[in-house]
Amino acid sequence: MKTILLAILGESPGVLTETLWELARTAPDQFPSEISILTTLRGREILKRQLAPRILPALIQKLRKEFQADLPLPRTTLYVFPSRDNLEELVDLQSREDVEDAGDLMLRWVRGFVLEENNRVIASISGGRKSMTSLLTTCMTLLGRPCDRMVHVHVPSPYDRPLKPPFLYPGQVKHHLTPEGDSVPGENVPITLIDMPFIPLQRLYNAYWGKSTASFSEMVRSFQNIMNPEYVSPVTLLRSEKRLIADENEIKLSEMDVQVLEQLWTRKLFPATWKEFADNLDPEDCRKAAERVRRKLQAAHISLPEIQRILPKFRGDPPPPQWPPEGLEIS
Repeated sequence: MKTILLAILGESPGVLTETLWELARTAPDQFPSEISILTTLRGREILKRQLAPRILPALIQKLRKEFQADLPLPRTTLYVFPSRDNLEELVDLQSREDVEDAGDLMLRWVRGFVLEENNRVIASISGGRKSMTSLLTTCMTLLGRPCDRMVHVHVPSPYDRPLKPPFLYPGQVKHHLTPEGDSVPGENVPITLIDMPFIPLQRLYNAYWGKSTASFSEMVRSFQNIMNPEYVSPVTLLRSEKRLIADENEIKLSEMDVQVLEQLWTRKLFPATWKEFADNLDPEDCRKAAERVRRKLQAAHISLPEIQRILPKFRGDPPPPQWPPEGLEIS
């Protein structure tokens, strides 16, 4: 199984090298063959300054020798949070819009790795702003699997402070200087990698959204609704405008789509077959219209259970216990 290390970084890139050190020491079989970094514009500048191109290869060489392990040199990619208009890179996450956009990017970032069955993801939440840590924790909860890990690295004081040169891993230099000018040894610094417990909900995610690429905000709102047993999402069919409003999404419909929904929602009993349902409509045309509407609902990132409530399938699923269900309106 291939291991991918996902790391959010702020102004302390040493958390990355410290994490690699502890993975080599405690779990060399899970040492990453790929590292993917997400940071801000300022974080990238600090990363380039402190982790010069030679640092990572030198660290890997030292780890191989220190722990007698056959470790790969990870392929490393770095991404910077973009502005909403994608015209510039963000220096920091400074507004609600920045955080929402960062959540969308981070969800896509994590999803791209966890959907590959042969990947094991280790998510490092040690770097970056607390907002970035919170977002990555939420994304790993939504998309994570039992084989994935979420970790936080810890070093004792004063090695967690700005030193000269910055502390990256034990033995890189013989001594560091604290902000007060005290000299501290660079050797034999204890590092601890802590596994942070999280609830991997990918199976639930798949049950509700399948392969949907919904945004971070849509996912959070949907899960909040799911956890509220009294919540019934209103769905409105605007007959004359040929539109369906579902979960704040507007879906355009054809005349046939409208007829199928209107006839189905106004029935007192749920039909067993399209032939029973159709009355004056062609059963095959009705079936095709229903499938078309389901695809439109999926494209709007409506959850699978919600699609089943709006437009149940006649075959393969038990009939709805109540028909029509609450929350369906025709205007």
